[in-house]
Amino acid sequence: MNFDGQPTSETPIPPELKKVRRAAKVPDFERVLAPYQVASAKAYVDVLQANGIIKGEIADRLIQGLVEIESEIAGGKSFVTEQDVDIYTGLVRRLGQITGTISERILHGRTDESWLAVDTRLWMRSDIFQAMRELLTIRAYLIELADQHRDIMMPVYSHMQPARKQPFSCYFLALDTSLRGDFERLAQLFDRVNRIPAGLDSLVCEEQPTDRAFMASRLNFDGVVSNSVDSQMDFDHLIEFCSIAALAGTHISRFVSELLLWATHEFGYLRLPRSLALGEEQYFERKASEVLELIRARTASITAGTAEVISTFRGLPTGASAELFECLDCVIDIQTKFHNVLSNIEAIIPALIFDTKRISEASEMDMINRISAVDYLIEKGFSPDKAVSLVEPLVEYCRKRQRSMIDLAPAEWQEFSPAFDHDIYKYVTPDKTTGTMGPRLDILERSIVDARNLFSHDNARLQALSEKVKSLSVEVRSASE
Repeated sequence: MNFDGQPTSETPIPPELKKVRRAAKVPDFERVLAPYQVASAKAYVDVLQANGIIKGEIADRLIQGLVEIESEIAGGKSFVTEQDVDIYTGLVRRLGQITGTISERILHGRTDESWLAVDTRLWMRSDIFQAMRELLTIRAYLIELADQHRDIMMPVYSHMQPARKQPFSCYFLALDTSLRGDFERLAQLFDRVNRIPAGLDSLVCEEQPTDRAFMASRLNFDGVVSNSVDSQMDFDHLIEFCSIAALAGTHISRFVSELLLWATHEFGYLRLPRSLALGEEQYFERKASEVLELIRARTASITAGTAEVISTFRGLPTGASAELFECLDCVIDIQTKFHNVLSNIEAIIPALIFDTKRISEASEMDMINRISAVDYLIEKGFSPDKAVSLVEPLVEYCRKRQRSMIDLAPAEWQEFSPAFDHDIYKYVTPDKTTGTMGPRLDILERSIVDARNLFSHDNARLQALSEKVKSLSVEVRSASE
């Protein structure tokens, strides 16, 4: 070994030491980060040449080597081996095998921390864009459902009790509003992420500093983070993404929970196609609810993973720390599950079959008053079964005569049970605060139009962002250039 305790070239690395050197690494994160690392390396070579730090022919050879590595990654081959300390060591080693000793020129003015800060922002920027696109697709389906069901009324529940009715469209517009908020949060996060970290050239300590603004332009960043210490160790964008994923997952989980409830025999508002079933085909009696249950479970694990990421970051010092890598695997897991949830919802919503007739019938005032009448008898001392058996004929009596319970005379009530007294009208009289004149369809129409306009605005924003993430490639120049 040499004076600093490192093994010399003649000293083989013991197998147990190889395991220690790779113990703290995150293979999944290295796999995800590899394409962005090569993309940022290609752009950095271009910056080094533009600043006169390397000559054109060297830059060309480096770019050609990086393009070859890029092709290997696209083919599913990893350039990181067990002998590499990390992904950056692996890239330089593999590039050296292709280009020779000039591969180390890409290390000029860069540390692993600054390289990691750039690459994670490239990765996160692309992932944020993907999530925004998926949310927008889901919102398009919701707005279309709202438009299709504007004439259908549904019961509104308060503490799981039907209280009044509203247009079915309002339900879909409510979820669209929640997901629009998630879209807006992701758009704001994109703006914060899309700035290149400052510590590319060790700042004032580097004799040949590189042009960070030029590097930002090559990677389609909007600008440079001015503070080098903060920019290299600020991974708040990872926490923010996880938090937004957890919140969006909560909105989707609430939606899925209601779908599961509506698909039960007791409600019957919804039919789930057998094509959504995950079980074996011979069990035809089973409901196709497994995929919805899995979505709900995955949103819960996203929330739990977010807490883990925050707990890891809260104890980190202002500086490089190996603990950072411990949370990266969790971020990958959250990212994977979040996109899985969004893609599944994209596929499920168009396949849902709503029983609009049953939903409309459940929203009728007497269907709501039915529960109130049952409660009335139970409070009078009747058993729940007996109360239901007395009220059901009364509901049918009103339906055949196209009358409401509130319109029945006291003698008509007592034909079904002497227990019905004058105070029954307190139970079946609509709440005046909610109004009884019916829905304001003009307001509903404006709400749908507003939702479409906001969707168009957000779609235009997404198209503008696509220019920043669609290509990270740097052209290979000829030696004559």
